[in-house]
Amino acid sequence: MPFDFYFLAETPAGVYTIYLNGSVKKGIKPLYRNVREHPAPYFKTVRPDVKIPLSMKGKAITFYTAVIEAGKVLPVKRFSDLRLDSPYVIMMDKKSVTVAP
Repeated sequence: MPFDFYFLAETPAGVYTIYLNGSVKKGIKPLYRNVREHPAPYFKTVRPDVKIPLSMKGKAITFYTAVIEAGKVLPVKRFSDLRLDSPYVIMMDKKSVTVAP
């Protein structure tokens, strides 16, 4: 089944797409669209080129990876509302971290 791939960070300042080259842009955008096949497993270390503001200390950031049916519009406004049993979701994972004070 063709899919779109997402890598996001939900922060108190909003939702950001994290690209595999380390760039970050506000909003929800797929990194890859209409992928027909991909060998598994896939590992990639990404170091976003971001300076975390002092106001973020002690706040939570949640990172998401998701594989969604190609071209489908998700029925949520934030990935935190997305579940594995949500329509169009093939796979998703999340990891929350707290910015050190």
